[in-house]
Amino acid sequence: MNALLPRLHATMTIEETEANVIRQLNPCVLWAQTETLLMISIHCDYAVGCVFYPHCLILSPVDSPDQQTVLKFYEGVNNQPIKLRTLEDQTQVIWLSKSIDTMWPRLFQNQDLVRLVYINDGSYALPKDEDDFIDFDEIVSKNGNKTGLEM
Repeated sequence: MNALLPRLHATMTIEETEANVIRQLNPCVLWAQTETLLMISIHCDYAVGCVFYPHCLILSPVDSPDQQTVLKFYEGVNNQPIKLRTLEDQTQVIWLSKSIDTMWPRLFQNQDLVRLVYINDGSYALPKDEDDFIDFDEIVSKNGNKTGLEM
């Protein structure tokens, strides 16, 4: 952990710096996949900003947007999200469509940056109430955001 310390703000104490490093590495990413869907659920103990790009996901604390964790998707995972949902400040869910029968053994190339949990028992499904979902196509058409999507 000490190797990370010099990159952070010089006026922080060691305790504050270590706490920020721990906090920055704290997100837990749950992911699961079915024949046609890939789900990414981000759980944090603090409010997190999330920017989704076709080839990567960028996480950053809302109160410290300069501290970013860039998660690069594993080769082959390059779809735009079809649905997004913020369940609460600390939990955000991204749904992606995928080719039938395409299964990925890993989600991120640099998955050691976060706690990653793969759910492989098929126990999740799309929520029955989809009214809270954000339609990605609608957002793109309104905002002209062709490269990334911020949650």
